[in-house]
Amino acid sequence: MDDTGGAYAPYLVSLGAASTTEVAFDATNGNDSVDGAHLVALRALADSAYIERLLARAELVFLAGGSQTKYVDVFTNTRLSRAVDALVARGGVVGGTSAGMHVLAGVVHTPRGAGNSVTSSAALRDPYVKIGEVSGTASLDFSPSPFHVPGLESFVLDTHFVQRGRLGRSAVFLAREMRDGLATVSAARSLACDEGTAVFVERTGKARVFGRGTGGLTMLIPSANPDRCEDNLTLDWRTELDLVRVQGSDTLPASFDLKAVSGDAVKTKLSVKDGVLSER
Repeated sequence: MDDTGGAYAPYLVSLGAASTTEVAFDATNGNDSVDGAHLVALRALADSAYIERLLARAELVFLAGGSQTKYVDVFTNTRLSRAVDALVARGGVVGGTSAGMHVLAGVVHTPRGAGNSVTSSAALRDPYVKIGEVSGTASLDFSPSPFHVPGLESFVLDTHFVQRGRLGRSAVFLAREMRDGLATVSAARSLACDEGTAVFVERTGKARVFGRGTGGLTMLIPSANPDRCEDNLTLDWRTELDLVRVQGSDTLPASFDLKAVSGDAVKTKLSVKDGVLSER
């Protein structure tokens, strides 16, 4: 949404792109939320023939970081969202970092209100944090994605995973996805990436995981609904979840199958008792 200073365009050209175009939707307000006439104007740009023509010629679309809530509010049900879906359908690539990654999942965490995105400790204490309920913390809300990326329809994603200690909130994301009826037990999945990680996912679900340093991905896979996922009560999930970690590499990427849950992975078990995580 904000102006990245044109940094992506020359960077992608340096990697071999023949040409790039960078569109900054809201350089004035950046990633701050907007409503009323300004939101209408942003949605008009997202629904414009210009954006549609631009994406019709694209082979790859990359979404910058910032605010996934603003992406959802601006892009949903526009020519932009339909053009990205069409790009993927014809064999193109869509990707993103941070908020741009969040918004690719079928279920998107869309924090609202003033404050930072919810922490693991706050989410585990109360999986239904509302606007203004916790000082300095935005709400714990979810929305459907503007996009329909094959293989990610029943996923909820998270980012900055190890760096910000987000295992607890990823468990809450997954619990909310199921508790709110957004995905069934058999389909619901949580996937999170560390900083310095790239995951390339094919339509079949086969993935390659690239990572710098300790970067990698983490998946949570449930076998039962949470025992308790209620407003103002700690999360309780005694039936163990599968906790899957895949270490990336910048020389020889790890191979992993998101559907079969097989490949270069380390698997453990995770449970939650009265808001406290336990791994074995």
